[in-house]
Amino acid sequence: MATMNLSNFIETALTTCDSIVIFKQFLSKDQGSYKQEFDLLSQILEEIDYILRTNPNSDFQAYSSFWSSWFSALHQTFDQLADLLTKKIKKNKKSLDKNIHSQIQEYQQQFTALIDNYKIRSQTETVPWYIWVYTSNINEASTDAEVNLVLYGHNGKSDNIKLRSKSDAFEAGQCDEFKVDIVDVGTPFKLRVSYDDKKFFSPWHLDRIEMEDLKTKKQYKFHCGRWLSKLHDDKQVIRELPAEGPGISRPLPVVKYMVNVYTGKKTNAETDANVFINIFGECGDTGERPLEYSLKDGNKFERNKIDSFIIEAVSLKQIRKIRIGHDGSNPGAGWFLDKVVVHPEDQHYESATFGCNRWLAVDEDDGQLVRELTLTTTAQHLDKTTYNIRIKTGDIFQAGTDADVYLKIFGESGDTDKIQLRTANNTSNKFERGRTDHFTFEFDDLGKIEHIIIGHNAKNFEARWFLDWIEIDIPMRGELYRFVCNRWLDKNEGDGKIELDLIPSDIIKKSHAIPYEVTVFTGDKSGARTDADVFIQMYGLNGKTEEIILKNKSALFERKSVDKFKIEAPDIGQIQKIRIGHNSEKFGSAWYLEK
Repeated sequence: MATMNLSNFIETALTTCDSIVIFKQFLSKDQGSYKQEFDLLSQILEEIDYILRTNPNSDFQAYSSFWSSWFSALHQTFDQLADLLTKKIKKNKKSLDKNIHSQIQEYQQQFTALIDNYKIRSQTETVPWYIWVYTSNINEASTDAEVNLVLYGHNGKSDNIKLRSKSDAFEAGQCDEFKVDIVDVGTPFKLRVSYDDKKFFSPWHLDRIEMEDLKTKKQYKFHCGRWLSKLHDDKQVIRELPAEGPGISRPLPVVKYMVNVYTGKKTNAETDANVFINIFGECGDTGERPLEYSLKDGNKFERNKIDSFIIEAVSLKQIRKIRIGHDGSNPGAGWFLDKVVVHPEDQHYESATFGCNRWLAVDEDDGQLVRELTLTTTAQHLDKTTYNIRIKTGDIFQAGTDADVYLKIFGESGDTDKIQLRTANNTSNKFERGRTDHFTFEFDDLGKIEHIIIGHNAKNFEARWFLDWIEIDIPMRGELYRFVCNRWLDKNEGDGKIELDLIPSDIIKKSHAIPYEVTVFTGDKSGARTDADVFIQMYGLNGKTEEIILKNKSALFERKSVDKFKIEAPDIGQIQKIRIGHNSEKFGSAWYLEK
């Protein structure tokens, strides 16, 4: 397929704009089932996707200002169209059917994904590839699902590559050809193949995939010969295929990993939500895998139960960390995870244990549904960096919000996932007018913070929000970042944005702190537990700390319990003694401390 020059692009862009004009005309009508409107929205998305898929990166970079302004204007128009459609349905006194509403939201999400794709492609050097997909020549091998690829190489991995064709692709015995731009990953070592399994009866038997780097003219093969299906084989719709070709003397083996998941003993520790895991190692990661089929009988993730799962992937070699979480679906979705143990089939590498001992729940702990866990050691969480976040809601009329607020931090050494700000340290009623909310999180050190994204999902009736400022304090780095906002995040105010990208307005240098781990053993005697606030003060060769309250978000100081705390304080040198106590004289606050 030939790529477009600028004049071709403008012509296609104008065609897309014509579709929007037609769409507005449809909105002016008072009748109709809205099928035509939805068809036009789909057409607009397809045209934009076509532009993105058929233009090389050089065009994006050469005409970046033109592309950026056009996409920005189109993005705003698209959101307005979705809002107009919603208002039209309400005006006609038709109920906003859940399916219609979710369909509108799905279009908006698809559009956002396309814009993100453009941003990535306009900034990153890519390499053109030919991809040939060979569907097996056996009965019922074909599929009409959307196929996705992720390519891993010695320089990193690609983004998700969607293989779509307007003709009948992936038919039995057929070879389908695609041309795509992929971020330069160097010599490839594996390919992950998956497909959209929303269509349950759409299994696919993949024979192999061949790829050619058009820059180096090198060709690589990825053999499969298996089903991607919920009905066949091991019922998986994800396969990892080792690369064979130039510069690869010994392809990596495909390895089975036994994943043992330990649900905790706490009351209501179990969950019915959909749990997933991503395992990271020396050679990439497995990608997000659903933990669907436990080898143990009974319901999965029951209180005090061990569930075992098999995950098949190209060898990760030494396992380094995991990311595990759930989608929060179904009532009582909160889950208390004790630990995860990963046993590789490859005996060259040891099993890896990842301690958690925390809630993954919107109404417990820090409200997060996803945890990133590193290998368990005696000082497991001391290598994490604490981020103390303060968010000030403006003190003007209706400044507060009931929407779900999120934050993402970008640093010179990495960035966080999208952080859902569900549970504040100082209040249960967050983001009220004039209030400052406090949050604490632990991440790998992100380095110097470059920018943040703050936003909300516009959910609930009182969704509008006036954000005054955000502060991020990092004691271990001796840095405090301040981000001034002083504006609405509201679809009906100003530019209508509900998500902002902010750079620091001020960076304040502070004295450095270092992490200390404090382990407290409560005795095994009747009445040994306490609900009081326990404090500690440490004395060292170089001075002393202030009194520090020992708190985390789990139940503390129970009889015969061992509680661990990470605290950050000035370096006082070698510790000489401690002072520990509590501040309550209430009945039942007595505490028996063992050590």
